[in-house]
Amino acid sequence: MKQLVVMDARGNVEAVLGCSEKSRTKTLEQGELWVVMPENGRVLPYGGGGARCGSFRPGPDEAWYQVRLLEPGREGDSGAATPGESAGLSGDSSGNSSGNFPETGDDLVLPVLSDLADLIAVRRRTMPEGSYTTHLFSKGSGKIRKKTGEEAVELILAQDRQEIIGEAADLLYHTLVLLEQEGIRLEEVVRELGRRHSG
Repeated sequence: MKQLVVMDARGNVEAVLGCSEKSRTKTLEQGELWVVMPENGRVLPYGGGGARCGSFRPGPDEAWYQVRLLEPGREGDSGAATPGESAGLSGDSSGNSSGNFPETGDDLVLPVLSDLADLIAVRRRTMPEGSYTTHLFSKGSGKIRKKTGEEAVELILAQDRQEIIGEAADLLYHTLVLLEQEGIRLEEVVRELGRRHSG
């Protein structure tokens, strides 16, 4: 059992509850938050049901989880980052548990993406339990393609600057997972971009 910090769409903490493997799996699969009720230990939908997840991320060393709920009426991704979480590329869903990626500088863009792609490749080889990246690879290409498409839609629907940044980070991460699934190196995509740019 791990602690689960539940935040609303604005980033305010609503509750701190329990998260079991069962509740985590149901949340990731359904996109609706499931929690362990402290009074009886039962796994039930949060708030009686209908609480859609914008993000579901592990904290450092996956010792606890953080979930951010969506505004009512919005569809989201229970495993992908959203504003506040994805912008910093924190947690496993960004491929980086240590949070040591550089934060600024145009010359850091490719190294950050390359490091993330390498870490995703390691996740695929080792398939660590409890990792969102492992969850994606275990579901196969169809699931990964679906999640990548959902992230593209989320980016299109994003309204403010920070939300666009967060959704773009989500899309980049899932795109890297898709590339790894299909055996395509990031360098191949960069070379193609270079070819088009030079042409």
